Amino acid sequence: MRTLEKEPMMLGVILVEDEPVFMLGLEAALEIADPPICILAKETAADEAVAAVVNLLPDVTLIDLRIPPRMGSSRPSEANGIAAIRQIAQMAPSVRILVLSYLDESEVLFEALSAGAHGYISKGDRYTGNELARAIHRLVQGETIYGPSIAERIRNHWRQPSDSDLFERLTPREHEVLDLLVQRKTNAEIAEKLIISLKTVKTHVSNILAKLQIERRQEAAWLERERRRDER
Repeated sequence: MRTLEKEPMMLGVILVEDEPVFMLGLEAALEIADPPICILAKETAADEAVAAVVNLLPDVTLIDLRIPPRMGSSRPSEANGIAAIRQIAQMAPSVRILVLSYLDESEVLFEALSAGAHGYISKGDRYTGNELARAIHRLVQGETIYGPSIAERIRNHWRQPSDSDLFERLTPREHEVLDLLVQRKTNAEIAEKLIISLKTVKTHVSNILAKLQIERRQEAAWLERERRRDER
């Protein structure tokens, strides 16, 4: 791990990327970008990335999803990147997380956002260094950042029956279960909280997914958070 001191007013970023050529290009593009970005550390695996973020507390962690679990491992997987995002969100909540990945399937996208990512850009969108630097600054200012292809995927999802109609299909109890899904509660924790059986919880979760026309509980939680944000 290489670490640097950043200049005052510059944003500090940790890069997490296991492709050496892409890492070098990304570092060079950001360091000469306008506004410039200070690269505090470069990591290639999930465990080391989490440790670096907790130690250095950058403004932003820019992370690929398909990375190995630890240095020396030759088994990259999107599950490792998502696990790293979840740990960073829990251990360093002040750090903003921006995904930069070729993976743009809805399942992976919503899982990363549910884990705690604040934005998602596809490498296929071909951002310039300046465009990426501006996106990082906007992320720090509180915006949620989606690259063009990711934004289109999300829009396509919401073009199904109107959002309010979908959520209005839920019963009061299903709304209670959904609220606990947003809080990342397990089925067992939901059962204990609502004083219902585990089988009943599973039935409620299945009904929620069916009514919202989705397949995964992480996506349901993300959609509910987005709905609440839109209503504020």
